[in-house]
Order: sequence, then C-alpha cells, then structure tokens
Amino acid sequence: MPVKEYTREELAEIGLKVVKAHRKQAEKAKERCRVKSVLYTMYKDGKFGDLKI
Repeated sequence: MPVKEYTREELAEIGLKVVKAHRKQAEKAKERCRVKSVLYTMYKDGKFGDLKI
C-alpha cells in the first residue's frame, strides 16, 4: 500500500487542525474543572442544605 506524500502546505494545515482541536479540548476541560470547583465550594459552604457525598 503506497504511502501518501504530503506537501508542506498540507502538513501545515493538518498541524493547525490538530492544534485547534487540542485548544478546544483544553478549554472544555478547564470549564468542567471550573464548574466542579464552584459546585464543591457551594457544597462546602452548606448552600445545598443536607446533601451528603
């Protein structure tokens, strides 16, 4: 099976897509972490009443 030869432009485009995907994934992970932190702080401060973990 022959291996495709990529041009510099194609490789740059692929690299850019990978970087954008990683950035998007990191932003979502950061947002999830922020939400968990806020919820834990609310729990710790007793804002959920009698909730047990």
